[in-house]
Amino acid sequence: MFKKGLVHLYTGDGKGKTTAALGLAMRAAGHDKSILLVQFLKTKQSGEDISTRFINNIDLKEVAKSDKYFFQLSAFEKEDVRKKIKREWKELKKIIIRGEYDLIILDEITSVVNNGIIPADEISGNIKKRASGVEIVMTGKDASRELTAISDYVTQMQMIRHPNNIGSIPRVGIEY
Repeated sequence: MFKKGLVHLYTGDGKGKTTAALGLAMRAAGHDKSILLVQFLKTKQSGEDISTRFINNIDLKEVAKSDKYFFQLSAFEKEDVRKKIKREWKELKKIIIRGEYDLIILDEITSVVNNGIIPADEISGNIKKRASGVEIVMTGKDASRELTAISDYVTQMQMIRHPNNIGSIPRVGIEY
């Protein structure tokens, strides 16, 4: 376990938030740290889904994975997703507080907040209660003030140019 666990936030409209979090996970795994990667509201099978299977120290938990983005879901589907995430969050809170992992990545947690599924103050409150050596990484666009305020590292990923803006489709192994 790390001596003092800190909180990282990778946010913004640019590419690389999850990639940065996974880079840190790779570094931690190389030093025999235990890692929990929790992915919220992800779509499609991604490279991280596949590659984390080959790294002994990384456990992957996918919460409410779908073929559609949250905004594309019907009202019924959204309610089902909300229930799944709230149910999973009850277990995650315990894991965070007990310190079961050295590093916990909450990938797309800002989307959970921004879609009104779990309030930012509840997430930040539980992160503040974490065991002393637990390092937390949060990712996602439009981070709330509450999540930014509790973070020791805040990195803003800014999109300057992206091929998707000129009609390029996301590429396997590069964008996901």
